[in-house]
Amino acid sequence: MGVIPETAFEDMINVLCKAGRTEQACKLADGIVDRGREVPGRVRTILINALRKAGNADLAMKLMHSKIGIGYDRMGSIKRRVKFRVLVDRLMAPALHPCPL
Repeated sequence: MGVIPETAFEDMINVLCKAGRTEQACKLADGIVDRGREVPGRVRTILINALRKAGNADLAMKLMHSKIGIGYDRMGSIKRRVKFRVLVDRLMAPALHPCPL
């Protein structure tokens, strides 16, 4: 009996989220998307709960209402996979470059 990739990804993402390493968990979830698979709902729930517990309620709500990892985003006639890192980068960008007072 071999390792089931979806379960292995889910377990690794769960451990990373429990350790507070949501950014690395998002990179791992993007690995699922890069392989052409959709992210299971359980994994999305794990990421949403981890973000919420880490104090990123806004990001958790955006992830909950987005189609990241569960389909395609249409831009004109081009379909492209949306990645978890896009959402995390959009949240972290204002923190790295705060507005001057």
